[in-house]
Amino acid sequence: ERAPDATIAMFEVGPTISDPAGAHVKNIADPAARARAQEASEGPGERGAKVANPGAAKAGVRGARPGTFLLEDGYAFDGEDGMPVAAMSSNVGGMAAHWTAACPRPGGSERIDFLPDFDELLDEGERLLGVRTDAFDAAPFGAIVRERLSAAVDAGRVAATKVQRMPLAAHRRDDGRLVWSGSDVVLGDTTRNNPGFSLFDESLVVRVAVRDGRAAGVTVRDLRSGQEHDVAARFVVVAADALRTPQLLWASGVRPTALGRYLNDQAQVVFAVRLRDVDPLGDEAPTTGLAEYSGVSWVPFTDDVPFHGQVMQLDASPIPLAEDDPVVPGSIVGLGLFCAKDLQADDRVAFDDEHVDGYGMPAPLIHYTLTARDREVI
Repeated sequence: ERAPDATIAMFEVGPTISDPAGAHVKNIADPAARARAQEASEGPGERGAKVANPGAAKAGVRGARPGTFLLEDGYAFDGEDGMPVAAMSSNVGGMAAHWTAACPRPGGSERIDFLPDFDELLDEGERLLGVRTDAFDAAPFGAIVRERLSAAVDAGRVAATKVQRMPLAAHRRDDGRLVWSGSDVVLGDTTRNNPGFSLFDESLVVRVAVRDGRAAGVTVRDLRSGQEHDVAARFVVVAADALRTPQLLWASGVRPTALGRYLNDQAQVVFAVRLRDVDPLGDEAPTTGLAEYSGVSWVPFTDDVPFHGQVMQLDASPIPLAEDDPVVPGSIVGLGLFCAKDLQADDRVAFDDEHVDGYGMPAPLIHYTLTARDREVI
Protein backbone atom coordinates (compact mmCIF):
# COMPACT_ATOMS: atom_id res chain seq x y z
CA GLU A 1 0.00 0.00 0.00
CA ARG A 2 2.79 2.44 0.88
CA ALA A 3 5.40 1.36 -1.68
CA PRO A 4 3.52 0.41 -4.86
CA ASP A 5 6.70 0.52 -6.96
CA ALA A 6 8.63 -1.92 -4.77
CA THR A 7 9.64 -5.31 -6.18
CA ILE A 8 8.75 -7.97 -3.61
CA ALA A 9 9.59 -11.69 -3.56
CA MET A 10 7.91 -13.88 -0.94
CA PHE A 11 9.33 -17.36 -0.27
CA GLU A 12 7.37 -20.11 1.48
CA VAL A 13 8.70 -23.54 2.37
CA GLY A 14 5.33 -25.25 1.88
CA PRO A 15 3.00 -25.68 -1.10
CA THR A 16 0.10 -23.54 -2.24
CA ILE A 17 -2.97 -25.32 -0.87
CA SER A 18 -5.80 -22.92 -1.68
CA ASP A 19 -7.14 -20.44 -4.23
CA PRO A 20 -6.50 -17.60 -3.67
CA ALA A 21 -3.11 -18.40 -2.19
CA GLY A 22 -3.08 -18.18 1.61
CA ALA A 23 -6.83 -18.71 2.04
CA HIS A 24 -8.20 -20.59 5.05
CA VAL A 25 -8.77 -24.31 4.51
CA LYS A 26 -12.20 -24.10 6.17
CA ASN A 27 -13.33 -22.17 3.09
CA ILE A 28 -12.81 -25.34 1.02
CA ALA A 29 -16.32 -26.80 0.89
CA ASP A 30 -15.40 -30.31 -0.28
CA PRO A 31 -14.27 -32.38 2.75
CA ALA A 32 -11.86 -34.51 0.71
CA ALA A 33 -10.23 -31.46 -0.87
CA ARG A 34 -9.99 -29.80 2.54
CA ALA A 35 -8.32 -32.90 3.98
CA ARG A 36 -5.80 -32.93 1.12
CA ALA A 37 -4.97 -29.27 1.77
CA GLN A 38 -4.45 -30.00 5.47
CA GLU A 39 -2.25 -33.02 4.78
CA ALA A 40 -0.11 -31.04 2.32
CA SER A 41 0.60 -28.56 5.14
CA GLU A 42 2.04 -31.13 7.52
CA GLY A 43 5.73 -30.63 6.88
CA PRO A 44 8.52 -32.97 5.82
CA GLY A 45 7.73 -36.06 7.92
CA GLU A 46 4.87 -38.56 7.93
CA ARG A 47 1.52 -37.06 7.06
CA GLY A 48 -2.06 -38.10 7.54
CA ALA A 49 -3.18 -39.73 10.83
CA LYS A 50 -3.88 -37.05 13.42
CA VAL A 51 -5.07 -36.91 17.02
CA ALA A 52 -7.58 -34.08 16.99
CA ASN A 53 -8.86 -34.71 20.53
CA PRO A 54 -7.36 -32.11 22.91
CA GLY A 55 -7.80 -34.56 25.80
CA ALA A 56 -5.16 -36.81 24.27
CA ALA A 57 -2.39 -34.65 25.76
CA LYS A 58 -3.61 -35.43 29.28
CA ALA A 59 -3.33 -39.13 28.49
CA GLY A 60 0.30 -38.62 27.44
CA VAL A 61 -0.45 -38.92 23.72
CA ARG A 62 1.36 -36.45 21.48
CA GLY A 63 -0.79 -35.71 18.49
CA ALA A 64 -0.99 -32.85 16.03
CA ARG A 65 -4.22 -31.45 14.71
CA PRO A 66 -4.95 -31.65 10.98
CA GLY A 67 -2.82 -29.21 8.97
CA THR A 68 -0.01 -29.11 11.54
CA PHE A 69 3.04 -31.10 12.60
CA LEU A 70 5.11 -31.38 15.78
CA LEU A 71 8.80 -31.47 16.63
CA GLU A 72 10.13 -35.02 16.42
CA ASP A 73 12.36 -34.49 19.46
CA GLY A 74 13.97 -31.71 21.48
CA TYR A 75 10.59 -30.50 22.76
CA ALA A 76 11.35 -31.18 26.45
CA PHE A 77 14.38 -31.69 28.68
CA ASP A 78 14.83 -33.26 32.13
CA GLY A 79 13.51 -31.08 34.93
CA GLU A 80 11.56 -28.85 32.49
CA ASP A 81 7.96 -28.93 31.29
CA GLY A 82 8.82 -28.42 27.64
CA MET A 83 6.34 -27.89 24.79
CA PRO A 84 5.35 -31.41 23.70
CA VAL A 85 2.65 -30.23 21.29
CA ALA A 86 4.16 -27.03 19.88
CA ALA A 87 2.73 -27.13 16.36
CA MET A 88 3.80 -25.72 13.01
CA SER A 89 2.39 -25.60 9.48
CA SER A 90 4.26 -25.53 6.16
CA ASN A 91 2.05 -24.02 3.48
CA VAL A 92 1.42 -20.69 1.79
CA GLY A 93 -0.35 -18.71 4.50
CA GLY A 94 1.14 -20.75 7.34
CA MET A 95 -0.97 -21.29 10.45
CA ALA A 96 -3.35 -18.58 9.23
CA ALA A 97 -4.81 -21.23 6.92
CA HIS A 98 -5.69 -23.42 9.92
CA TRP A 99 -6.39 -21.13 12.93
CA THR A 100 -9.71 -20.64 14.72
CA ALA A 101 -9.72 -16.95 13.63
CA ALA A 102 -10.40 -15.76 17.20
CA CYS A 103 -9.08 -12.23 17.80
CA PRO A 104 -9.74 -11.32 21.45
CA ARG A 105 -8.22 -8.03 22.56
CA PRO A 106 -5.75 -8.15 25.46
CA GLY A 107 -6.83 -6.74 28.80
CA GLY A 108 -5.33 -5.80 32.16
CA SER A 109 -1.75 -6.94 32.58
CA GLU A 110 -1.76 -8.45 29.08
CA ARG A 111 -1.58 -4.98 27.57
CA ILE A 112 1.85 -3.79 26.41
CA ASP A 113 2.31 -0.54 28.32
CA PHE A 114 5.38 0.75 26.46
CA LEU A 115 3.51 1.11 23.15
CA PRO A 116 1.67 4.46 23.26
CA ASP A 117 -0.25 3.61 20.06
CA PHE A 118 -1.18 0.07 21.13
CA ASP A 119 -4.90 0.44 20.44
CA GLU A 120 -4.26 2.02 17.04
CA LEU A 121 -2.04 -0.95 16.14
CA LEU A 122 -4.79 -3.36 17.20
CA ASP A 123 -7.28 -1.38 15.10
CA GLU A 124 -5.01 -1.73 12.08
CA GLY A 125 -4.56 -5.46 12.67
CA GLU A 126 -8.32 -5.90 12.84
CA ARG A 127 -8.69 -3.92 9.60
CA LEU A 128 -6.19 -6.10 7.78
CA LEU A 129 -7.78 -9.33 9.02
CA GLY A 130 -11.41 -8.24 8.64
CA VAL A 131 -12.32 -8.80 12.29
CA ARG A 132 -15.98 -8.52 13.28
CA THR A 133 -18.38 -9.90 15.90
CA ASP A 134 -21.52 -10.67 13.89
CA ALA A 135 -20.42 -13.69 11.83
CA PHE A 136 -22.36 -16.14 14.02
CA ASP A 137 -25.36 -14.00 14.97
CA ALA A 138 -27.67 -16.57 13.38
CA ALA A 139 -26.29 -19.48 15.43
CA PRO A 140 -29.36 -20.96 17.17
CA PHE A 141 -27.65 -21.70 20.50
CA GLY A 142 -25.32 -18.67 20.62
CA ALA A 143 -27.57 -16.49 22.77
CA ILE A 144 -28.31 -19.39 25.13
CA VAL A 145 -24.60 -20.08 25.62
CA ARG A 146 -23.88 -16.42 26.40
CA GLU A 147 -26.88 -16.13 28.72
CA ARG A 148 -25.79 -19.13 30.79
CA LEU A 149 -22.14 -18.07 30.78
CA SER A 150 -23.12 -14.57 31.92
CA ALA A 151 -25.07 -15.94 34.85
CA ALA A 152 -21.98 -17.89 35.91
CA VAL A 153 -19.16 -15.36 35.49
CA ASP A 154 -20.35 -11.77 34.90
CA ALA A 155 -20.75 -10.74 38.55
CA GLY A 156 -18.19 -8.03 39.42
CA ARG A 157 -17.04 -7.53 35.84
CA VAL A 158 -17.19 -4.21 34.00
CA ALA A 159 -19.00 -4.04 30.66
CA ALA A 160 -15.82 -4.52 28.60
CA THR A 161 -14.97 -7.82 30.34
CA LYS A 162 -18.40 -9.40 30.52
CA VAL A 163 -19.34 -12.39 28.36
CA GLN A 164 -19.74 -11.34 24.73
CA ARG A 165 -19.39 -12.44 21.13
CA MET A 166 -15.85 -13.43 20.20
CA PRO A 167 -14.25 -11.01 17.69
CA LEU A 168 -13.54 -13.24 14.70
CA ALA A 169 -11.62 -12.81 11.47
CA ALA A 170 -14.60 -14.09 9.50
CA HIS A 171 -17.50 -12.68 7.53
CA ARG A 172 -20.65 -13.71 5.69
CA ARG A 173 -20.96 -13.54 1.93
CA ASP A 174 -24.17 -12.25 0.40
CA ASP A 175 -25.28 -15.86 -0.11
CA GLY A 176 -24.88 -16.55 3.63
CA ARG A 177 -21.72 -18.61 3.35
CA LEU A 178 -19.15 -18.11 6.10
CA VAL A 179 -15.68 -17.04 4.93
CA TRP A 180 -12.71 -17.37 7.31
CA SER A 181 -9.77 -14.97 7.01
CA GLY A 182 -6.33 -16.23 6.14
CA SER A 183 -3.23 -14.50 4.83
CA ASP A 184 -5.11 -13.98 1.57
CA VAL A 185 -7.18 -11.16 3.07
CA VAL A 186 -4.02 -9.35 4.19
CA LEU A 187 -2.39 -9.71 0.76
CA GLY A 188 -5.60 -8.71 -0.97
CA ASP A 189 -6.10 -7.81 -4.60
CA THR A 190 -3.64 -4.91 -4.19
CA THR A 191 -0.83 -7.45 -3.82
CA ARG A 192 -2.16 -10.17 -6.13
CA ASN A 193 -2.56 -7.70 -8.99
CA ASN A 194 0.82 -6.04 -8.41
CA PRO A 195 3.25 -7.02 -11.22
CA GLY A 196 6.12 -6.31 -8.83
CA PHE A 197 5.02 -9.04 -6.39
CA SER A 198 6.08 -12.69 -6.81
CA LEU A 199 5.23 -15.65 -4.57
CA PHE A 200 7.53 -18.70 -4.66
CA ASP A 201 6.17 -21.76 -2.85
CA GLU A 202 8.08 -24.93 -1.87
CA SER A 203 11.12 -22.67 -1.52
CA LEU A 204 13.18 -23.05 1.65
CA VAL A 205 15.22 -20.02 2.71
CA VAL A 206 18.36 -21.60 4.18
CA ARG A 207 20.20 -18.41 5.16
CA VAL A 208 20.08 -14.64 5.16
CA ALA A 209 23.13 -13.02 3.56
CA VAL A 210 24.69 -10.44 5.89
CA ARG A 211 27.19 -7.89 4.62
CA ASP A 212 28.67 -5.08 6.72
CA GLY A 213 26.14 -5.76 9.46
CA ARG A 214 23.09 -5.51 7.15
CA ALA A 215 20.83 -8.11 5.56
CA ALA A 216 21.64 -8.12 1.85
CA GLY A 217 19.50 -10.98 0.52
CA VAL A 218 18.76 -14.69 1.01
CA THR A 219 19.82 -18.11 -0.22
CA VAL A 220 16.80 -20.15 -1.29
CA ARG A 221 16.57 -23.90 -1.97
CA ASP A 222 13.96 -24.97 -4.52
CA LEU A 223 12.48 -28.06 -2.85
CA ARG A 224 11.30 -29.41 -6.21
CA SER A 225 14.72 -29.41 -7.89
CA GLY A 226 17.06 -29.16 -4.91
CA GLN A 227 18.87 -26.23 -6.54
CA GLU A 228 19.91 -23.22 -4.46
CA HIS A 229 19.67 -19.61 -5.61
CA ASP A 230 21.08 -16.38 -4.17
CA VAL A 231 18.60 -13.51 -4.21
CA ALA A 232 19.80 -9.97 -3.49
CA ALA A 233 17.48 -7.59 -1.65
CA ARG A 234 17.57 -4.15 -0.07
CA PHE A 235 15.38 -5.35 2.80
CA VAL A 236 14.73 -8.81 4.25
CA VAL A 237 11.73 -9.64 6.45
CA VAL A 238 11.80 -13.00 8.26
CA ALA A 239 8.31 -14.09 9.36
CA ALA A 240 8.64 -17.83 9.88
CA ASP A 241 6.78 -18.51 13.18
CA ALA A 242 8.12 -18.52 16.75
CA LEU A 243 10.44 -21.50 16.21
CA ARG A 244 11.63 -21.12 12.63
CA THR A 245 12.32 -17.38 12.66
CA PRO A 246 15.13 -17.78 15.24
CA GLN A 247 16.10 -20.99 13.41
CA LEU A 248 16.82 -19.10 10.18
CA LEU A 249 18.63 -16.28 11.98
CA TRP A 250 20.81 -18.77 13.87
CA ALA A 251 21.59 -20.63 10.62
CA SER A 252 22.59 -17.26 9.13
CA GLY A 253 25.09 -16.55 11.90
CA VAL A 254 22.83 -13.89 13.46
CA ARG A 255 23.11 -15.02 17.07
CA PRO A 256 22.61 -12.25 19.65
CA THR A 257 22.10 -13.28 23.27
CA ALA A 258 18.39 -12.47 22.99
CA LEU A 259 17.80 -14.87 20.08
CA GLY A 260 15.00 -17.31 20.84
CA ARG A 261 14.46 -16.12 24.41
CA TYR A 262 11.17 -15.26 26.11
CA LEU A 263 9.49 -18.09 24.22
CA ASN A 264 5.90 -17.88 25.36
CA ASP A 265 2.62 -19.64 24.85
CA GLN A 266 -0.67 -20.02 26.70
CA ALA A 267 -1.55 -23.20 28.53
CA GLN A 268 -4.90 -24.35 27.14
CA VAL A 269 -7.43 -26.22 29.28
CA VAL A 270 -10.25 -27.73 27.22
CA PHE A 271 -13.36 -29.58 28.29
CA ALA A 272 -16.91 -30.16 27.13
CA VAL A 273 -20.12 -28.79 28.57
CA ARG A 274 -23.65 -29.82 27.71
CA LEU A 275 -26.55 -27.46 27.12
CA ARG A 276 -29.53 -28.99 28.90
CA ASP A 277 -33.19 -28.21 28.27
CA VAL A 278 -32.71 -27.08 24.65
CA ASP A 279 -35.01 -28.00 21.79
CA PRO A 280 -33.65 -30.10 18.94
CA LEU A 281 -32.95 -28.26 15.71
CA GLY A 282 -33.97 -29.15 12.20
CA ASP A 283 -31.63 -30.75 9.71
CA GLU A 284 -29.88 -27.60 8.57
CA ALA A 285 -26.95 -28.44 6.33
CA PRO A 286 -23.63 -26.96 7.45
CA THR A 287 -22.40 -24.32 5.00
CA THR A 288 -18.76 -25.37 4.73
CA GLY A 289 -18.74 -28.82 6.28
CA LEU A 290 -18.82 -27.32 9.78
CA ALA A 291 -21.83 -27.08 12.08
CA GLU A 292 -22.67 -23.57 13.27
CA TYR A 293 -24.97 -24.29 16.19
CA SER A 294 -23.46 -22.31 19.06
CA GLY A 295 -21.25 -19.68 17.45
CA VAL A 296 -18.15 -18.48 19.29
CA SER A 297 -18.41 -16.67 22.62
CA TRP A 298 -15.72 -14.96 24.67
CA VAL A 299 -15.06 -14.64 28.38
CA PRO A 300 -12.41 -11.86 28.47
CA PHE A 301 -9.19 -11.94 30.48
CA THR A 302 -9.01 -10.06 33.78
CA ASP A 303 -6.18 -9.92 36.29
CA ASP A 304 -8.45 -11.59 38.86
CA VAL A 305 -9.38 -14.35 36.41
CA PRO A 306 -6.24 -14.51 34.24
CA PHE A 307 -7.43 -16.46 31.24
CA HIS A 308 -9.52 -15.98 28.12
CA GLY A 309 -12.46 -18.30 27.58
CA GLN A 310 -13.24 -19.37 24.01
CA VAL A 311 -16.58 -21.14 23.95
CA MET A 312 -17.41 -22.74 20.63
CA GLN A 313 -18.79 -25.74 18.78
CA LEU A 314 -16.78 -28.74 19.95
CA ASP A 315 -17.77 -31.09 17.16
CA ALA A 316 -19.92 -31.02 14.08
CA SER A 317 -21.60 -34.26 15.13
CA PRO A 318 -23.22 -35.26 18.42
CA ILE A 319 -20.92 -36.83 21.00
CA PRO A 320 -22.50 -39.96 22.50
CA LEU A 321 -22.32 -39.64 26.28
CA ALA A 322 -24.14 -42.92 26.80
CA GLU A 323 -25.97 -45.36 24.57
CA ASP A 324 -29.35 -44.58 26.13
CA ASP A 325 -28.78 -40.81 26.36
CA PRO A 326 -29.63 -39.10 23.06
CA VAL A 327 -27.79 -35.81 22.64
CA VAL A 328 -29.25 -32.83 20.82
CA PRO A 329 -26.88 -31.96 17.95
CA GLY A 330 -25.00 -28.79 18.78
CA SER A 331 -25.69 -29.05 22.52
CA ILE A 332 -22.15 -30.23 23.33
CA VAL A 333 -20.06 -27.07 23.55
CA GLY A 334 -16.30 -26.81 23.99
CA LEU A 335 -14.93 -24.46 26.63
CA GLY A 336 -11.28 -23.61 26.08
CA LEU A 337 -9.44 -21.53 28.67
CA PHE A 338 -6.18 -19.91 27.57
CA CYS A 339 -4.04 -19.10 30.61
CA ALA A 340 -1.52 -16.29 31.01
CA LYS A 341 2.10 -17.47 31.31
CA ASP A 342 4.91 -15.80 33.25
CA LEU A 343 7.56 -14.35 30.93
CA GLN A 344 11.05 -15.77 31.54
CA ALA A 345 14.29 -15.28 29.63
CA ASP A 346 15.15 -18.95 30.22
CA ASP A 347 12.05 -20.04 28.31
CA ARG A 348 13.70 -20.24 24.91
CA VAL A 349 14.34 -22.09 21.69
CA ALA A 350 18.01 -23.00 21.23
CA PHE A 351 20.06 -24.59 18.43
CA ASP A 352 23.36 -26.41 17.95
CA ASP A 353 25.42 -27.82 15.10
CA GLU A 354 24.49 -31.47 15.73
CA HIS A 355 20.71 -31.59 15.48
CA VAL A 356 18.85 -30.92 12.22
CA ASP A 357 15.18 -31.10 11.34
CA GLY A 358 13.42 -32.74 8.41
CA TYR A 359 14.42 -29.87 6.14
CA GLY A 360 18.10 -30.15 7.11
CA MET A 361 17.92 -26.91 9.10
CA PRO A 362 19.13 -26.53 12.72
CA ALA A 363 16.50 -28.31 14.82
CA PRO A 364 14.73 -26.29 17.54
CA LEU A 365 15.54 -27.36 21.10
CA ILE A 366 12.82 -26.18 23.49
CA HIS A 367 13.55 -25.08 27.06
CA TYR A 368 10.29 -24.21 28.79
CA THR A 369 9.24 -24.30 32.44
CA LEU A 370 5.99 -23.46 34.22
CA THR A 371 6.37 -21.27 37.31
CA ALA A 372 4.49 -21.79 40.57
CA ARG A 373 2.21 -18.94 39.48
CA ASP A 374 1.60 -20.65 36.12
CA ARG A 375 0.52 -23.84 37.89
CA GLU A 376 -1.75 -21.85 40.18
CA VAL A 377 -3.42 -20.19 37.18
CA ILE A 378 -3.92 -23.54 35.45
